Amino acid sequence: MSGREHLVDELVEELRPAPPLHTPRALFWLWVAGAWLAIVLGMAWTEPFRPGFAGQLAGSVHFAAEMLVGLGASVVAAWVLFSIAAPGPRHPGRRAAGAFALLAAWASVYVVALYAPALEPSSIGMRSACRNEVLTWGLLALVPALLALRQLAPLARVWTGALAGAAAASIPALLMAIACMYVPGHILQSHLAPIIVVALVGAAAGPLVLRRL
Repeated sequence: MSGREHLVDELVEELRPAPPLHTPRALFWLWVAGAWLAIVLGMAWTEPFRPGFAGQLAGSVHFAAEMLVGLGASVVAAWVLFSIAAPGPRHPGRRAAGAFALLAAWASVYVVALYAPALEPSSIGMRSACRNEVLTWGLLALVPALLALRQLAPLARVWTGALAGAAAASIPALLMAIACMYVPGHILQSHLAPIIVVALVGAAAGPLVLRRL
C-alpha cells in the first residue's frame, strides 16, 4: 500500500458524522422563549393589560383553568411543530392534526363560556384593535418559526407551515385573555379566529419557505 493510500484510509477511519447545528428541541425552546418574550413586551408596550387580571387568575379557578387549557394547547402545538419538522417521525400529518384538535378544544372552552362564563362578561380592558394585534403578532412570530424550521428540512411542508402559523398566533390569542376584555363571544371572534388566518398563511408559505436550497 502506498503512502497516499495509507493516508486516505486513516482519514476515512477518522470521519465522524457531523452533529446537526440545532436539534428540534433546541429550536423549540429558542423560538418559544423568544416569541413569548417579544409578544408579551410588545403587547404591554402597545396598551396596558386588563386591570386586575392577576386577581382574577388568583380568585377564579374556572378562569385559571381556561388559561391553563390555552397554555397547554399552545405549548403542545409548538412542541409537535418542531418534532414533525425533522425527517423521521411517521405520520406527521396525523400528529399535526392532533395538535390542531387541542387548539380546537381550547376554542370549545369559550363556546361553553358563552353559557357559563368564568368571569362576569365586561368591557373592562377592551383594546382598540385586538384582532389586528393577534394577526400582527402571529405573523411576526411565524417568520422566525419558518426560518428555524427550514434548518430541519421538513417534508410535510404544508402541515408544518399551517401548524407554525397556528402555534405562532396562539401566543397573542392566549395573552389577549388577560390583556383584553372578557366576553366569550368577543374572544372567539377577535382572539381565536385570527389563528385560522395565520395558519392558512403558514400553509401557503410552508412549501415555499421550507424548501431547503
